[in-house]
Amino acid sequence: MFRSSSMRRPPLRRAVVAGALVVAVAAPSALAAVPRSGAWIGKVVKGQAVKGKAGEPAFTVKGDRLTKFVIGGVGAYCFTGYQVVTVAVPWAKIHNGRFSRTIHPIAHANVKLTGLFLSATRMQGTVTGSGYACDYTIGFIAHRR
Repeated sequence: MFRSSSMRRPPLRRAVVAGALVVAVAAPSALAAVPRSGAWIGKVVKGQAVKGKAGEPAFTVKGDRLTKFVIGGVGAYCFTGYQVVTVAVPWAKIHNGRFSRTIHPIAHANVKLTGLFLSATRMQGTVTGSGYACDYTIGFIAHRR
């Protein structure tokens, strides 16, 4: 049987080198997504929040947990009308630089916190409220203090 040169399989050596390069490129980005422990502060980039310190997202990173997440002045559409509410999530587990947690502060109400650490000192996230009480979606970015 005749094989043309274009039908040849790549040598095993090239495949191993290509695989090693993919691992070498992927490994640093995975390490960069591990957040540094300590206090973090941010700003709202999507949605409505009051100006100043009360409208800034703040939280703490301790090991593999994000703790004490709070935004003090979020504009929300509630069953009683438009209100400014405080959003708080006690903790969320960080896994591979990502986190997601849904809590139910009162019956039939959901608060979902999700995010991604872009580096050891920068992240982006979203907190969404829905259900019986109030509806809001807040996009935010944060950095290590």
